[in-house]
Amino acid sequence: FRLTDGSQFILLATKFPKLPISGPRAIQLLNEAALAKAKRPSESRFGSAPAPEMIRVRGSDGLLFEFGGTITLYWAEGGAAYTASAQRPLKAMLTLVEDLL
Repeated sequence: FRLTDGSQFILLATKFPKLPISGPRAIQLLNEAALAKAKRPSESRFGSAPAPEMIRVRGSDGLLFEFGGTITLYWAEGGAAYTASAQRPLKAMLTLVEDLL
């Protein structure tokens, strides 16, 4: 989406993969894996980017990534996994997500 100030807001949705464990438990395990500390920097899950923070997005546990002035949110709900990215303040990002979904 192109916002009124000319910046971009990117919202992606994909079908959440089928896993041999329940959806809520799978999301919890994926979020825990994303937050796990690496013993060495070369083993870091996200390379040189800072580790994500936990956040609630639309009532679901999610992840907040901040890198290079861009905020990216990840969360899963209703059988879909979502990401939203933009160079906006966090509060504005959460409002955009609520308004669009």
